[in-house]
Amino acid sequence: MNDRSTLTIFPDTNVLVQGRGLKDQPWKELGRDEIEVILCGPVIRELDRLKTRPGRVGKVARAISTKVRELMRTADRSELICEADPRVVLRLAQGMPNQAAVREGIDLSHDDQAIINQALASLDAGADVALLTDDNFAAMTAEHFGLPVQLLPTHWLKEPEPDDSAKEIARRDAEIARLKSAEPALELRFVDRSDAPIERLEVTMRRYQPVAPTDVDRLVERVTALAPMVEVVVDPGKVAPPSPGTGRGFDIASIAYSPLGKLPVTKADIEKYEGEYRSWLAGVRSKIAGFHVEWNRRREWPEAILYASNKGSRPAEDVLVEISASGAFQLSGPRTANDKPHAKQADWLQLTLPPVPPKPKSRSELLLASGILTHDPLPVLPRAHFPAVGELRRNDDEFYWRDGKSDPTVTIALECKSWRHSRGEEDFPFQVWADDRTEVRGLIAGRISASNIREPMEKHLPLRIGFEDYDCLTMATTLVDDFEQRLASRNASSAGNAGRRSRPDALS
Repeated sequence: MNDRSTLTIFPDTNVLVQGRGLKDQPWKELGRDEIEVILCGPVIRELDRLKTRPGRVGKVARAISTKVRELMRTADRSELICEADPRVVLRLAQGMPNQAAVREGIDLSHDDQAIINQALASLDAGADVALLTDDNFAAMTAEHFGLPVQLLPTHWLKEPEPDDSAKEIARRDAEIARLKSAEPALELRFVDRSDAPIERLEVTMRRYQPVAPTDVDRLVERVTALAPMVEVVVDPGKVAPPSPGTGRGFDIASIAYSPLGKLPVTKADIEKYEGEYRSWLAGVRSKIAGFHVEWNRRREWPEAILYASNKGSRPAEDVLVEISASGAFQLSGPRTANDKPHAKQADWLQLTLPPVPPKPKSRSELLLASGILTHDPLPVLPRAHFPAVGELRRNDDEFYWRDGKSDPTVTIALECKSWRHSRGEEDFPFQVWADDRTEVRGLIAGRISASNIREPMEKHLPLRIGFEDYDCLTMATTLVDDFEQRLASRNASSAGNAGRRSRPDALS
């Protein structure tokens, strides 16, 4: 500021509360011989609101409010606070508080703008005025309305000194630190299936597409051509006479007393075969048309592992480990081969062979088919399993499943009675499940809580699963190729067996 006549300073409330005392400020730095510090109505009003505050803010507000009352009792409502170099006078603003003409755009309900309005009134009256503030926004507002600004230098602020509330906060912080040092010290991290640390779980999965209907028809026609329905007719010259047996179902007398070498094919045999063939062909069509469904069902969805360790000086008690899904997906524990619904369907990559057409049966074949020769008259009953006492008891220091071990859910959880410290990491593997119609995005949250820690420990893992479409036609064609080879092998084996059966029947 240049050296002109008296400089009129309008301090805002923060300067009075956070700045050093007015008598202790280095006013000489402003480069003036005489300075007037004006306490205007908006500042006095804000100080009155702060008088009830705890700590230093309330203490300073009460002291300045007392000074305002002292000034109100003087004739010119002023007090000399520095005699020279420069001369500094503290004065109450003249006129009724906050009654200056309002500049256009000023909002008097905002304390800083009300102070700026008072200073602008003095500026309009010809005074050399500046707003003294520590508030950047107030300074920008003042400059917008053409009011000069003097930003409060850092060294004009009070030295930080703890008041009663600060001491109490420091005491509490020290107590928290002491308690925390005695708590279990938990650490979490995520890794992928190769045990590599990850901060995100991003994968792209195949989305198998259905075989086109025209291709399904073509492949079914090829299967039909390879294994057409065999036309079987009843030989009227070889009709088995009724057996003398009186029992229901299969009667061994029909073999023992049959005058024929073999029992001929009946009309019921033919109808049964034709029904089985039609069912088999429908199953072939269904399998080819739904081949993509089976492939999609057998996809391996993303897996990851949450590792947790207790590196503190004491065990964690009543521990709960939770892994939660936030988004359009679910989680479960990793499924083993026995947990998977398709684990026992080893022939899912094969088309079943067609039913064998009926043919006359020899006595030995009928006996083997009836199971009489292989029947065990004394079946072994399964022995009941009664769990031992050790199987019923839980170990306090081991984790046990609470939710989501195999069935997908939003949150999977495991629990442990007493998780010992300074041991190796515990691993909690999990699997993601979702709908593949759209890209999957979300967040996986690992969380460990215990009865003797103040706050649960959390670790987050962002998730993204993208999908790429994959055509099943080539695999469906391979399915039919494999069918052709296995059918040829069966036909060759049947032809060889027929040659051996052409010899005299040992039981005839």
